[in-house]
Amino acid sequence: MESKKYKYLLAFILLSLSILLVYDLFFEAEMRQDVTSDRNFPRIYRSILLLIYGFYLVVFKTGVKLKFNGLLKAIYGLIIINIIFGGDYSISVLISLSKVLFFFFTYLFFYRVFSIMPLTSKKYVKKFVLFSIISLSSYIVITRIGNISGLTKIYADNNAYILLSFMPFIYLLNFKRKNILLLILTIAIFFSLKRGAILALIIALIPLVFHKDRANKYTIPKWIKNLVFIILSFFIISYVLDNFQDIILERTADFSTENTEDIGSGRGMMYFYMYDDFLNSSNLFTYLFGFGYESVQLLMKEKIGSGLMAHSDFLNFVHSYGLIGLSLLSWFILHQRKIVSRLFKTKSQYFIPYYMIFIIFSFKAVYAGNFEQQNFSYLLICYALLNVLVANQKIRI
Repeated sequence: MESKKYKYLLAFILLSLSILLVYDLFFEAEMRQDVTSDRNFPRIYRSILLLIYGFYLVVFKTGVKLKFNGLLKAIYGLIIINIIFGGDYSISVLISLSKVLFFFFTYLFFYRVFSIMPLTSKKYVKKFVLFSIISLSSYIVITRIGNISGLTKIYADNNAYILLSFMPFIYLLNFKRKNILLLILTIAIFFSLKRGAILALIIALIPLVFHKDRANKYTIPKWIKNLVFIILSFFIISYVLDNFQDIILERTADFSTENTEDIGSGRGMMYFYMYDDFLNSSNLFTYLFGFGYESVQLLMKEKIGSGLMAHSDFLNFVHSYGLIGLSLLSWFILHQRKIVSRLFKTKSQYFIPYYMIFIIFSFKAVYAGNFEQQNFSYLLICYALLNVLVANQKIRI
């Protein structure tokens, strides 16, 4: 029988993550160039959650051993070793270590809790996902079209990546109104004007067109639902194009440039600096193990005067952790592809959500980044629940 204390614990953790999600909406990472008092609350709160995670990871002795978990441990182990042995043992090192441990422990904690009480977990997570999708979607749309002082945005909204993390949950948790939730999420993603998120959304939706779900019997013909969805999407896209064409033109102007360094809102320039710095290191140790944690930020600080992150797991892992880091990342992605393929061949009900999370992760790995980004924790929760449910079907992952 599922223990009540575990139910209360899960409810508290999900409530805490909801509070942090809403707080971060109004104090966005992109606006935090310096450490300010605004960040004390979420850092202290996450530190408390980290201690809770650590305590219960010692208490929970359950969960099937998965190759996925082993690869995730290897990647975060590599990052943690780089933080510990590459730093100067200052407060910034402790902050970096706690941030990375928070991501890693989030996955392990939820994986073990879901293993203990999968049915109850789905009920609580369902409420968390519903709240998160509505909150994020409302914020993105309101700040795009609203006239609220201090909120209206004229640039692409990075909260789209967080919202996208909740997309697989819609089909994983079998919401009764999944089409409405998906429509709300789709509208918000398009209103965000975040090119990468829009592209990942479109690719992630492909199975819904071609994959037949034999488990559901539709009271309304599926072609009618698809037609309504297409018509609504057309009007939404038309509205966005008509009302925000100046911003869209600005966001896509770099695609027509002949200078590859300008592509991707300046990503081309950053990618060139990282690639050139790594290639010209002429050091076997660096080729194998990289320059170390946060080496990209130090490089960008030197080159452009701002310590920007890599905006790409691939280039970040190459520069920071060398060919060993890149090999682990590639292995992790290829292993996920095998899982998706296996679920498709076995006609598993979890094929669509796992395909979605794989696409979202892979696209972010190319143009945004996952492992050192705050929003990765939400995707890790989805991975944890999916892996438990798939493992319970005796499908090897």
